[in-house]
Amino acid sequence: MPYSFTNGVCRRGNRNLKVKLIRSAGAAAMVAAMVASGVGIAGASANGTWTSVSLNARASDHDHGGAKIRSIDGVITATGTNTFVVSSPKLTDVTVTYNAATTFIIGHTVTTTAPTFTSGERVFVTPAAGATMTNYTAATIRVVPTKIRPIEGMISSVGATSMVVTVRCNVTMTILFSSATPATVVTMGDNTVALANLVAGERVHVTPSSTSTTASYVASKVAIQSTKIHPIDGVVASVTGTTSMVVTTRNNVPATVYFGAETLLANGATVVPLTSANVASLTTTPPAHVHVVLVPGLAGLTPQALLIRIQPQS
Repeated sequence: MPYSFTNGVCRRGNRNLKVKLIRSAGAAAMVAAMVASGVGIAGASANGTWTSVSLNARASDHDHGGAKIRSIDGVITATGTNTFVVSSPKLTDVTVTYNAATTFIIGHTVTTTAPTFTSGERVFVTPAAGATMTNYTAATIRVVPTKIRPIEGMISSVGATSMVVTVRCNVTMTILFSSATPATVVTMGDNTVALANLVAGERVHVTPSSTSTTASYVASKVAIQSTKIHPIDGVVASVTGTTSMVVTTRNNVPATVYFGAETLLANGATVVPLTSANVASLTTTPPAHVHVVLVPGLAGLTPQALLIRIQPQS
């Protein structure tokens, strides 16, 4: 919209901008300075008294040919040869092209060598002269560092090289394990344990490695969070060697309990490790009444017995 000065008052269209010009003998010098700065001026009187002056504001870097072309702050959703697509909340998806004249800013480094762009990266792009929203050539592209945050959630599945964790809003994330130095560390309480201790159903806190990106989340540390598991009270329904047993609880619900190397068997005042020799104490006929204390920290999906106490029968 054009600017105009009438009777010493600056106006834009029909709006007063409340900028008054001063009548002075130096008005000619002011006009010269404005012209030198690129502002078009017409209508100043010879004696330096302002009568009516129209100004054409100099186009900004993004006002190419009168059409304002926005800078773009968004996330890359697709890449190609010297091009990528940016998704921004304020704009529809825009295809950005870069060339030898484009400047790239990565951290504190300014370069004309294009980096390898990947989907998920956030960028801030300013347009080159002559760019349009349908033919958007970049003057500068700044890669915005993305902070990869720790996550908490429940393990959905575990593989040899990765696991899937369900976080808030029922969103699933694939977490990669690092075999390189430093390798992914798994902890339970104050102890470092093997990857094999990660099982579906466990709640974990995952710390990302320094190489993690939004497209590739690599775990530096996985902390198995303590899960409160209540003891199981009931009668023995079946026993499978020294592997597991099924206990029918008071609510008539069957619960499978697994044995481990640390499982202890208590019968009266005697407490001994569970072995193939004494597992027969867990009788099904008549069914033995047991109170089972589970290993703390393990998920309820795979309850492992820490102590099996055979209750005296009344």
